[in-house]
Amino acid sequence: MEKIVYIVGSFTQVGLEYLKDHAIKTIVGPKKIPDEILKTVGDQITALVYPDSNFSLELLQQLPNLKIILRCGVGVDNLPLKELTKRGIQVTNTKGINSDAVAEMTVGLIIMLSRKILIANAASKIGVKKLYTDEFTGTELRGKTIGLVGYGHIAQKVEYLLAAFGADILIANHTPKEVKYGCQVDLETLIENSDIISLHIPHTKETENLISAQKITKMSSNTILINTSRGAILDEKALYQALVEKKLGGAALDTVKNEPMNPNNPLLQLDNVIITPHIGSQTYDTIEKTDLMVAKEFVHFLDTKQAIHPVNLLAENGGKYL
Repeated sequence: MEKIVYIVGSFTQVGLEYLKDHAIKTIVGPKKIPDEILKTVGDQITALVYPDSNFSLELLQQLPNLKIILRCGVGVDNLPLKELTKRGIQVTNTKGINSDAVAEMTVGLIIMLSRKILIANAASKIGVKKLYTDEFTGTELRGKTIGLVGYGHIAQKVEYLLAAFGADILIANHTPKEVKYGCQVDLETLIENSDIISLHIPHTKETENLISAQKITKMSSNTILINTSRGAILDEKALYQALVEKKLGGAALDTVKNEPMNPNNPLLQLDNVIITPHIGSQTYDTIEKTDLMVAKEFVHFLDTKQAIHPVNLLAENGGKYL
């Protein structure tokens, strides 16, 4: 039986060429695999290259010989992990490949909020009548305390970039790690002492709403909160209330709980909030590197029956992250 890789969405030429060079048949198609494809070659689809979107159990029933799901990205919270574990279907991700892109995005958002760039830009477009007003006065990163929640690949890159600005860095992570430029503390200490807090943890049952109303109340009224990880780890209603009441200095969200974001979401009406549509890893550089990594992963899997970058499904279902 011929083995087919079905690619959900787009795939760069560099990835397609690698698969072609190894004589692997590929089908590039939409998120919802057409019924015609499932009827004719559904039993030949051995691998799915899957984006960051929900995966239905119904689809799994129609792919009896699926052996591996190759995630183009890091998060696997949209996959039915328990069912995949039960069926022995392996899952891989491209952990670390987007570190530079997301880290640069994180630092960019920090600077935009700290220097009030968005407010100043909007004012310039309608005409600034007076220079040097308090409205446009920002703060520098040098000497500020910046807390990183989580200490994976992305957070470590963020730490490296922020160290160059002369910031003091606190790290909260579920296990002790060798921290390069800052120091590791517990989450409560980080929250109470950070001028800027940046979130870098996955979404699990344990981390859902981790940044709760209670934790937000412990932050300084000038604290800036950055989230480039997963929207569900942050209580958005509590965040909105704190921002409206000026109990936080601002927030930048590249991810929200329900994506794409509802245009009526009240957070969009606040001038101390920056919201972007989950573009942290969306660079041409990262996309090419991701697709090539995925292609190499599948070729290796065919040769060895083992993944190079497996996701521990049991750990993802209930593992500790913080």
